[in-house]
Amino acid sequence: MKNRIIATIIGMSMMLTCSPVFARDNTIVKHVNNVKLEDKSTELSSKASNSDMFKTKLKLGKPEIKFNENSLKNVKENVKSKSNFLAADNQTTTGSAVTINDSPNNAYTIDIGSIYGDSITSEGAERWYAFNNSFIQKLTVIMQAPNSTNIDYDLYLFKYNEQTNDLDLVADSLYSGSANEHLSTIGQKGIYFIGINSVKGFDDKNQFQLAVMSSDKYGSNEPDDNIFQAKEYANSLSIEDTIDNEFDEDWSKLQLNEDTNGILSFQNSSSKGDYEVKLYDENRSLIATLKNNNSLAKTFPKGIYYTRVLSLSGADPDATYKLKFEKKVPIDSNITRATITNISTNANGGYMDYGYGKKWRVYYEMTVQGTAYNKAGIPVANQPIAAGTVVRLNNKPCNQTGMTDANGNFSISIHLGPAVGEYSFDNRISTHYYDIIPFFMVAGNGEISTNVNSLYHFAYSMYN
Repeated sequence: MKNRIIATIIGMSMMLTCSPVFARDNTIVKHVNNVKLEDKSTELSSKASNSDMFKTKLKLGKPEIKFNENSLKNVKENVKSKSNFLAADNQTTTGSAVTINDSPNNAYTIDIGSIYGDSITSEGAERWYAFNNSFIQKLTVIMQAPNSTNIDYDLYLFKYNEQTNDLDLVADSLYSGSANEHLSTIGQKGIYFIGINSVKGFDDKNQFQLAVMSSDKYGSNEPDDNIFQAKEYANSLSIEDTIDNEFDEDWSKLQLNEDTNGILSFQNSSSKGDYEVKLYDENRSLIATLKNNNSLAKTFPKGIYYTRVLSLSGADPDATYKLKFEKKVPIDSNITRATITNISTNANGGYMDYGYGKKWRVYYEMTVQGTAYNKAGIPVANQPIAAGTVVRLNNKPCNQTGMTDANGNFSISIHLGPAVGEYSFDNRISTHYYDIIPFFMVAGNGEISTNVNSLYHFAYSMYN
């Protein structure tokens, strides 16, 4: 391949011999619907030469990232063929003074931390950019596709190899359709090249936007910013990591070898970043979304799952989040105690003190609400539980059985009938007559402890 001259790459002039062999893997996974960068990108001048730098440097605003989850289903699986899709022995010009950045030797130089805009004018065309990385740091490259239909642009990152004069492929982002592309690497010192290729269609009216971001602090799992770089786990995972910038994404791949009752939990210790976790099945269909400090417990069928941690707003390279998936330990279904949270009645109810301590006052009907727990203090779901009392009139037992719900809560209604009025309470305006009746709860084979052991059973009142 012909020798190529790349001039003025971040203030450096040097002679490079580039023999790129660019492999393209057609496995497409993610489709990003929209990434909004607050500031508009710089438009490329049609008169720019291959050594021109973009003049305006616009800082990244706070991005709003939205994903088209349905596109994850459109996956091209098991495509292993490679092809050289970039061939640029000849410069393309539209005039004697105009050079298009359609090959590595025509690459425009860009800066880390700035946003640039460019367009592709024909299907199969490329656009090239070069930048210098002066120290070891994480590099994140984002390409926001134009809002057009029937286009597919891919993104590649290469590093110039000073020993071989080749461009070595570092990472790529090959998502289907008019998707935003996203890749990252732990960048060593040196010169890097970005290639953007039109796989399908083009939009010469609307620009794509390009940005390179850097992070000097990053987690030990990096780079794991797309599904191709997902860290692999078998049957369980325990991840403690950080989101180092607002475009950082942490992917993991979980292989379950059998149907598993499991819990996926997410805890975020950062006060600066608002994160979420998206869970996908092996068909890349969205299963669930977990916000900060939330969990999901369910039966997970055997197969492959992907998790993706991303920022909704803000980032914090100094604060960790924790993402865990573990088998769900079977819950002890033996109810040992219950906490009563409310007892309502058809009339004359309330929580009061008639001189014998605070108790719930009930009339002819009552509804008991609360939560049932096992000996470990965990709410017990979907188990029978009964509440009862003995009224003073004929010493009649009154009880009813209910069921706890999925969260261990219950609501039990009991018919009591009239009270006798063995006790009285003078409140100056009137005198209340009532009984004191026991209250108990039963589960399994016996009585359980509760925070209520007696009730005021209201009979009647008389004005003084």
